[in-house]
Amino acid sequence: MLTILSIALVARWALARPTLRDFGRYSVATLIVIALSGPIAAVATASMWSTMGLVERIPISASSSGPPSRRSSSPGGSLSHAKRPS
Repeated sequence: MLTILSIALVARWALARPTLRDFGRYSVATLIVIALSGPIAAVATASMWSTMGLVERIPISASSSGPPSRRSSSPGGSLSHAKRPS
C-alpha cells in the first residue's frame, strides 16, 4: 500500500509541473497497472494458479522500471565520448 501511495504522491507532484508532465503521466499509468495487477497476483498466489509466477511479475516489474530516458541532443553529451585529460 505504501508503494501505491508514494507513486500517487509523486504523480500528483509531477503533474503540477509543466516540465514533468510526461513523468507524471507515466507515474499514473504505473499506479493503475500496480493497483489492478497487485490484487490479481495475490489471488493467483493464494489459489496456486499455474501462471502464478508470471502474474506476480507484473506488479513487480511495473514498480521497478522507470520511464525511458531521453538522450541529450548535444554533441559530446555522453560521458563515454568525453576526452580524457592527458
